[in-house]
Amino acid sequence: MAFDLRRVLALFCLLPILSVLSMVQANTDQQTEKNIYWEYPWFKQSFLDLSEDLADAADQNKGIILYFHQAGCPYCKKLLNDNFKHPQIVAKLRKQFDFIAINIWGDRQVVDFSGNESTEKKLAEAEKVMFTPTLLFYNAQGKRVFRLNGYYPPQKFDRLLDYLAPGMDQKKNYASFLQYYRHFSKASDHSVDVTDQRPPLDYQKRLRKSNKPVMLLFTSADHCSECREFDAISKRSLLQQSLAKFERITIDINSPRAIITPQGKKTTMRQWAMQMGVQSIPAQVFLVRENQQWREVFRNESYLRGFHFQTVLQYVADQQYRQYPQFQRYVRERIAEAQQQQQPVDLWK
Repeated sequence: MAFDLRRVLALFCLLPILSVLSMVQANTDQQTEKNIYWEYPWFKQSFLDLSEDLADAADQNKGIILYFHQAGCPYCKKLLNDNFKHPQIVAKLRKQFDFIAINIWGDRQVVDFSGNESTEKKLAEAEKVMFTPTLLFYNAQGKRVFRLNGYYPPQKFDRLLDYLAPGMDQKKNYASFLQYYRHFSKASDHSVDVTDQRPPLDYQKRLRKSNKPVMLLFTSADHCSECREFDAISKRSLLQQSLAKFERITIDINSPRAIITPQGKKTTMRQWAMQMGVQSIPAQVFLVRENQQWREVFRNESYLRGFHFQTVLQYVADQQYRQYPQFQRYVRERIAEAQQQQQPVDLWK
């Protein structure tokens, strides 16, 4: 009983601290909002009636971008400090879209496109925002034309704006932004290579007796700088320990190599990447077996450093997606736990 009493007393001592931390976070979020509009006055200071925002943009033949962010996000900082310091990128953004910031933990009132009232954080949850930044692009007719989960470096982000430019016919010529981007990058295109006559790689057979979750790594063997960086990060010893909990399958998005997928379908690596809707590389798609079927439970197509990638691995391996459908809430819990234990947290390591 004495032990339980100490725990209760400790909890009561902790509650004021948690309350203060919550107030500090709220003040930080508010200050972040003020800084955004001070540094980037071309962001629209919206009343967050999204149908009204869209109508205002459409009058100028523009669409809107909903920019989901949070305080302390290093990838949001790179988007602002790297991408939005390029006059060419900013000029394209301002010409094509109104840019509206949404704090994923914010309490400002939002009226969505259907007229439903909620808050910023409820909208982020409804839109299944797993990463920050997340950018949702809508054209002048209110149709969502692209979802960017995470950070793209400036050159790639600039190409995306070209791909989404009104009146352009890129989508008629390319099945995805990934195809469009790689066509204009320096990477060689092996799409005409259909000479691979080797027997198919049978992933269904390989995984038949495995109880591990599966990580599908969609990458490219040729000149993908992001792929090389990801490869270097994933070789760190701590990440290798986490990766050992997974069956890992590497898919070259340009390869004509025949495969049999875990679901038993015969295709090629290149075709499977297209069927899976991969928009950016390196991408990781996580599968788990449920009722003798493989089901996707999470995917990452964004630029991640070591801390966040390891957090993704723990999120899937420990089935934390069941308790935390919103990945960012799990990230917050992990950071808070590390800080409580006085462990250093480097979000950019």
